[in-house]
Amino acid sequence: MEAGHVISMALSSFCIVISLIIYASLLLESKRQSKLNRLFRAFIFGNLGYMFGDVVSRLLAGNYEWHIFLLINRTAVFIHFVSGPLLLAAFTFYLLTYIELKKEKVLYALKIAALVICGAAVLLTIVSQFNNMYYLIDQYNVYHRGELMWLSQALPAALLFINILVVFFYRKVFKNLSALFFVLYMTLPVTAMIIQFLFFGITYISIALTLITVVLYIRIHTEQVREMASYIQVMNTQLEMQRTQYTRMIENDRHNKAVRHDIRHHLAALGGLADSEGAAKTKDYLADLNSGLGASRRDTIYCENVSVNAVISHYLDTAKEEGCEISAHLIILEETSNVPAMDLCVVLGNLLENAVEACRGTSVRKFIRVNSMIKGTALFITVDNSYSGEIKKIGDSFMSGKREGEGIGISSVKAITKKYEGEACFEAGENVFQASVMLRIGQIS
Repeated sequence: MEAGHVISMALSSFCIVISLIIYASLLLESKRQSKLNRLFRAFIFGNLGYMFGDVVSRLLAGNYEWHIFLLINRTAVFIHFVSGPLLLAAFTFYLLTYIELKKEKVLYALKIAALVICGAAVLLTIVSQFNNMYYLIDQYNVYHRGELMWLSQALPAALLFINILVVFFYRKVFKNLSALFFVLYMTLPVTAMIIQFLFFGITYISIALTLITVVLYIRIHTEQVREMASYIQVMNTQLEMQRTQYTRMIENDRHNKAVRHDIRHHLAALGGLADSEGAAKTKDYLADLNSGLGASRRDTIYCENVSVNAVISHYLDTAKEEGCEISAHLIILEETSNVPAMDLCVVLGNLLENAVEACRGTSVRKFIRVNSMIKGTALFITVDNSYSGEIKKIGDSFMSGKREGEGIGISSVKAITKKYEGEACFEAGENVFQASVMLRIGQIS
């Protein structure tokens, strides 16, 4: 075997290992089902096919003793030629999807052009199996270039040119990406393609594509880390604002109870003073007023935790005013170990606020059912409510109807549950939205 073949096989094998590691890492990510993740995996899968076909072809070159070797070699070379345009098309759609997620409108013609070029490249590769215009594998199982070999390079190059146009036209979208990636992306594959075409031997394209894969992977994760840091900062700010809001709500509730208590004593004193016969109506009026204050809606007890009870009372009383049927069975202790009452207020406040908002706009029977129970070291909370209309969902996230991105309430609940090693699940059924939360209220290990 020639030295060039050995070097090429070694380099391609190394690139295959690197690509497999990145591919496995993408499979383990929490966003593995996102469209961007799937397209990036498709790009890497195409790169793996491209390199694997090349390695197998070089390994079997000259091995013609068994007919199966000829068949395997032809299949490997076919996969090699088909994978090139497929991986570049996958990358084109990756770029276009990235742009769309940044709220930019993408030209439909770019998608059509990518599909047409990719389809033509695959079709001509199939045709080449019969007329040897791209390559020929002789009776000794040795690969030879065909007269139209340049065309097999030109079509992928056209796809690469489309990608460069995409990057150029939407350069503002990619302002957070490093200049290094653009330099590599625009120059490395073309340079490698020219070198490989003129100096047949080492698979420079495989090396170039793998290098781009590594750089893009690092760039993506760097951007994700920045986005996550920004998201955590925003969430902390939102949670602090909500805690402040619920603290004021609880203080106002306590203040109002104290005021009502004092007023009832004043009314009782006034009733005692109005002891003349002419003041009978006044006494009756004061008695009715005092009775009404004693039956205040704010005195409803839903759970032992005073702070949480104040928040629950606020939203359920609002729901009753909206005509909602209420069902509440809650077990929340005054002391919940490592989970502060204010974090429980954030969770239940957001769930109930969303439930009330959903019921307010529904045309079906309005209801809210809230339940909680303690099992072992876990607190389970469920809130079911009616709703009508369409709920926008992207992946596992429910989008806000008031702003871009996921709803603040749901984001806050997820942040709290993650903090206490819990889980939050949200499901939209037929006119019923279900929220389930589990929090570890015992000592976190």
